[in-house]
Amino acid sequence: MNLKEQFKKFPNFKPSEFVCPCCGVNTISFNLMQMLQKARTQSNTPFGINSACRCIFYTKKRGWSLTSSHLIQKLNLEYKECLAVDIRNNNEFILNMFESFDIPNNSIERFNFLKKLIETFGNSTRFTNDKNLRLLKSLLDVGFIRIGISKTFIHVDIDMSKDKNVCWIYK
Repeated sequence: MNLKEQFKKFPNFKPSEFVCPCCGVNTISFNLMQMLQKARTQSNTPFGINSACRCIFYTKKRGWSLTSSHLIQKLNLEYKECLAVDIRNNNEFILNMFESFDIPNNSIERFNFLKKLIETFGNSTRFTNDKNLRLLKSLLDVGFIRIGISKTFIHVDIDMSKDKNVCWIYK
């Protein structure tokens, strides 16, 4: 299935949102796209993609990790699937929650706290009325188990070669 046909299954996204800004290549994972579409539908919240596919040249230029799940090339320059996206989102409230509860600086404990928070308060008015929290809840509900949170975006990936059930914070 070519990219144009693939994206017909994902009405809330455009292929251009996922291309590498350097080389224009899009090798986004079909499984990742299915999960993103489910999260978008469940949350009923439009969301934009800050970053997805990144070639090795762009990654090096920006000083990012060559083990990134965004990376679409192996060191031999052979293409591979992009397994990660960064979603635009205002996460100040959730970051304040982490600080307020003095969650240890451990990504597994942070993930467990996040899951418990969603299980406990996910259907409360605070969550259902806040599009940013609805998005986070839907990402967990559809099965994302690798989540990074910054003030302005949420990173999710499906890279099963890396630790699972983790949540990290970008400073």
